[in-house]
Order: sequence, then C-alpha cells, then structure tokens
Amino acid sequence: MGDPCCKQLTPLSHIHFSISGHGFGHIGQCAPVIAELRQQHPEIKISIRSEAPLTKLRERLGDCIELHSAKLDIGMIQKNAVEVDHEKSYQAYQQIHRDWKNKVESEATYLKQQNIDLIIANIPYLTIAAAKQIGIPCLAFCSLNWSEIYNHYFDHRNPVIQQQIFDAYQSCELFIAPEPAMQMPGIRNKHLIPPVAQHFSSYPAPVELTERDRLILISWGGMELIMDIKQWPIADTLHFIVPDDQPTYGIKNIYTLAQLGIPYQQALQHCDLIITKPGYGTFVESALLEKPVAYLPRADWPEMDTLVNWYQQTLPCQKLAIEDVISGQFINQIDLTRKTAPKPMKQANGNNEAAKIILRHLAAPAKT
Repeated sequence: MGDPCCKQLTPLSHIHFSISGHGFGHIGQCAPVIAELRQQHPEIKISIRSEAPLTKLRERLGDCIELHSAKLDIGMIQKNAVEVDHEKSYQAYQQIHRDWKNKVESEATYLKQQNIDLIIANIPYLTIAAAKQIGIPCLAFCSLNWSEIYNHYFDHRNPVIQQQIFDAYQSCELFIAPEPAMQMPGIRNKHLIPPVAQHFSSYPAPVELTERDRLILISWGGMELIMDIKQWPIADTLHFIVPDDQPTYGIKNIYTLAQLGIPYQQALQHCDLIITKPGYGTFVESALLEKPVAYLPRADWPEMDTLVNWYQQTLPCQKLAIEDVISGQFINQIDLTRKTAPKPMKQANGNNEAAKIILRHLAAPAKT
C-alpha cells in the first residue's frame, strides 16, 4: 500500500512540475516545496516529468506523486562530476534547437492533454515555451537558469539559440530564485526567496561507530567520479559512505548507500564530514545540518562561487584537488579532530514562501 495521503488526492487542481535531470539538486529544490504543498492541500494533484532516476524521485517525494520519465533539457554534458564537456554540450544544444518550433509544439500538445492548471519548471525552458504557447500559467523555480549557463560557455557562438532560451525564461509569469542563487542579471521577473531544503526525519546511525570513529560521506550529487579506493590509506577509525556507482571491492569500512539500504539523508545527518562538489542541494542541506564540507572545484562552473561564498559565511569549507580525492591523499589533508553530532535541520523558510507563491498563482483567475 502507498501513503494514505494518496486517497485524498482529487483532480480539483493539477500542479505539474517539470524537473531537470542534470544532477540531483533540482529534485532537492522541488521536493521540500512539494512536501509543503501536500501538507497544506493534500487534495491537489501533483505530477512530475523528469529524466532523474525514479528511485531518487521516490526517495525524496514518496509514493503519492504521479511520475513520468522525460528528457526535457540538457543542462551541460559532464565529463565527470566536476568537468563539463564543452563540445558535446554545444552539439546537444544545436540538436534540440535545430527544429525548435516543432519541439515546442510537441511539448505543448502533451501538456494540453494533461489538464494542468499550473506548471512549475525547474528549469526546462522547453516546458516554459510550450506553456506560453497554449496559455497554461507557468512559474520558473531554481537557483540558476540555462540561459546564464549557456551564455557563460557559448557566448555569441549561436545568437539564435541564446535568444530562444532567453525568451522562454522571460515568458514565464515569475522566476522564483531560492538563495543562494546566481545573479541572473538578464531575468526581469526574478523573485528571490530564502533557501529551500528538505526537513529530515530523525534517523538512527547508519553504521556502528565508537567515539574515536569518523564517518565521511562522499556524494557527487548524481554525477559520476570513480575513485581508486584500493589505494586509499584508510585507518580503522575512518568509515566512508560512497556513491552507489563506486566499486567498493569489499574493502572494510567503505559502504554505498545501496549496500547499507539507507537514504542519502540518513548518511548526511550522521556524517562528520561531507566531500562533494558545489551544488545547491548538498550545500544548503549540509549548512542547515551544520556539517563541515570539503569540495572539489567545478572548474569554470559559474554557480560555484555563489555557493562556496554563501557556505563560508558560517561554516568550514575546504577545497580539495581532484587527483587527491581519486587517489585518497585527501585523507591526510582533512581535519577530523571534531566529532559532528547529528542535529535537527534548521528551518528553511523558502519552502513555505515558495508554496505560498505557487498557491497564489494557482488560485489566480486565468489570463485572457
């Protein structure tokens, strides 16, 4: 049986979330807002389309959400968790924009058939352009947008693509930007709100630890970076939880989330340090749980400085080199003298504010 709240959902109103599959941060932003909407109005139907893994969507959203798999945007194609493949990304943008008008019409046809009252796009601009074409109210919701990202990497390389992306974002009724957000100087309809983050349950420790032991969580936010863990200089007092795609070779004290059978939130709540890349969900959730962070720089990713500067205002944030993480030399560079006790997550007021804005637009009369 699913969650009892499923029985209360009715087709009185339908909010559709279109969520990017570029990493897990987009799910991390939407999930707490969806939870807030469900708590306030469980009768509202909520549907989601995303390329993100179904298991990750269910982990964050539960069983009461109608899910559909679809590739709705590109983001940037990654060589690994911290490096962008510039040329493959540009070719992918050329492909999706080669027949842009027909792609928008196809997306519009799909949306029109779904009896949707309001669309929230985080942040596929194809969905926004299609919503505009058929008159479905649409809000963008994200700490970044693909117009700024595309311009950063491919400025003036193809002005037509630039304009099509920009026009789509400008056509939405509002662009809700949870802090820490990129500057987005080109977005005229931006509305800043406080950070958004999921409120964790109180979980038991994922592994048995003594007072001397330290638990290190390594997470690349849904992207890949395979490490040479056979060579790591691991002490008996160190325990590691690594991404599910990382081979562990049966090495003592190294586990994946899948091997432990636990959600990511449980590992984050009990770790003494998280090693990651700068990404919205990981940085905000770590900050609210007061977890120290060691991070791999994301080369020329334009959002990185915003996230790192925001985090460093209140908590330690150490930069690591990719070769040291792969080889395990980072183990000799990080400070594990302090044991980090699990703490309840601080309130993220952006959850409620985003839900209020969404509900206000849902209740607004349709524009003619």
